[in-house]
Amino acid sequence: MPAHGLHQLERMVGAPLRDIDLDGPVPLELFADAGDVTDNRRSRRQLVAGIVQRERPNVRRLLHRLAGARGHRVAAGTPEQIADTVEE
Repeated sequence: MPAHGLHQLERMVGAPLRDIDLDGPVPLELFADAGDVTDNRRSRRQLVAGIVQRERPNVRRLLHRLAGARGHRVAAGTPEQIADTVEE
């Protein structure tokens, strides 16, 4: 069980997550009060809220993404794929 990642996510959302299903979707209500996720001056919580809203990951996938890139998008692939990611 990814205890450290869950603990960090609990701190971010201000709610206990110890009984959450790691393979279930991230509950959108955890980020309901994150504010405008389209503003360029985003907090870490808003950044993660944007990921949850756009990608609808399960909890395990979100924790994996946050562990590797701390919530920031990572581009990998061919030069064309990376250019597409930058344009997006």
